[in-house]
Amino acid sequence: MRILQFPKERWTGGPYPAMADRNEPDEFDNEIQLTRQNQELMLMLETRAKAIASVSLDEIKKRTAAT
Repeated sequence: MRILQFPKERWTGGPYPAMADRNEPDEFDNEIQLTRQNQELMLMLETRAKAIASVSLDEIKKRTAAT
């Protein structure tokens, strides 16, 4: 593996550019708000969260034998 030296004259003092108006909501904030208002989606996510995360091998065999 070869390590390249980063030229120090390019360093700006931080990894992110300064943001002028961070108090103003961005599109991502709006998307979150709209998603939370979608009652059908929220119900589906709640139902899915309560579901069992794993299925046993016996259960898979039963399901495939039934089809």
